[in-house]
Amino acid sequence: MLVQKRNQYLQSVISRLNRVETSAISVRVAGLRGIPNVQGGVESHCERLYPRLVGLGIEAIAYARSGYVPEKPFDFQGVKVLPLTSIRSPNFETVAHTCMSIFHGARHGAKLMHLHAIGPAIWTPLAKRLGMKVIVTHHGFDYRRQKWGRNAKALLKRGEAMAIKHADGLICISSEILEEINSRSPAGLVVKIPNGVERPTSIPSDEHLGKWGLRSGGYFLITARFVAEKGIPDLIRAWAASGLKGTCELAIAGGEDHPSKLGEEIRELAASEGAVLTGIVVGDDLKALYAHARGFVLPSYHEGLPISLLEAMSWNLPCVASSIRANLEVGLDGSAYFTAGQLPDLADRLKALVAGPARVDQTERLRPFDWDAIASDTAAFYRRVVEKGTKAAKAA
Repeated sequence: MLVQKRNQYLQSVISRLNRVETSAISVRVAGLRGIPNVQGGVESHCERLYPRLVGLGIEAIAYARSGYVPEKPFDFQGVKVLPLTSIRSPNFETVAHTCMSIFHGARHGAKLMHLHAIGPAIWTPLAKRLGMKVIVTHHGFDYRRQKWGRNAKALLKRGEAMAIKHADGLICISSEILEEINSRSPAGLVVKIPNGVERPTSIPSDEHLGKWGLRSGGYFLITARFVAEKGIPDLIRAWAASGLKGTCELAIAGGEDHPSKLGEEIRELAASEGAVLTGIVVGDDLKALYAHARGFVLPSYHEGLPISLLEAMSWNLPCVASSIRANLEVGLDGSAYFTAGQLPDLADRLKALVAGPARVDQTERLRPFDWDAIASDTAAFYRRVVEKGTKAAKAA
């Protein structure tokens, strides 16, 4: 008990010191659709990170896109969320909204802009010319995603190049990204700070499952946007071929931001094979889906660092994932991985899930992905970027 009280006291002292050190820092955040409860990895990242940064004394102002959040500015756990008008276009929505966010920040005296993902990073030189320091979080090599055409991939590569050349600081969410960025001689500070996960504190009732006809322990789960790189059609086909229908169903939680042929394909395939589409799920319904699943599956072809997989692990679910490097960095047992696109291999892994334990202790694997530690590391990185510029100005 004395040791616990001592540790709590030391943590409170550290928190107070962090608040003092970061009290002068105000950051504007762009590149996300919005928070809270907006589908997407960047959005989940920001929803969990910025309230913690506020708790460390940083003022956080996040730009959101109209249509994803309420129309008027609001407060989310201390984060000021500012909705700006946004065009709804799969190709131009993100870059157009980020540009508007940067000009809005400049008009209101912003000194530090944090851009999320390499698409928004194409505006890094603009933000610099408007007098802001810029930090970019590199969430993944988006130009490797199947959904983008040649022009979009060229723009994304250009955004990555602009971040490397002009950003004052770069945060990489995985070792794979960090190695690639460092190999290209970035101009600013570079650090690895991963995505994180929150451990659940209670288990929602399985009564939430009734609306989808699911039973506790009787379904595999995937939570994902309907984009090509997630491999959802692969999963439906592998599950159908596994012979597990009736023994362990398949629940697919997610949807698309914009109507798409892939979305139509997934819905038609799910209907023909009997998979359950829950739509986009948040709150206790999503927690219940995780809590009562038999296992979690992520057959993706591309990831930055998969938050959905970390969330599944936080519920101690046995997991199956494709053996791309981003998924390997999470550190599942080797038998949990299969080669992306290999449906017989995936079907075998699903059978192994049913034959294996219902729960797996993931505590040790999740230690590097603690959001409180991630927030502290991010706050420290903000200080490094701000102090570097201050010292350079004094020296000049």
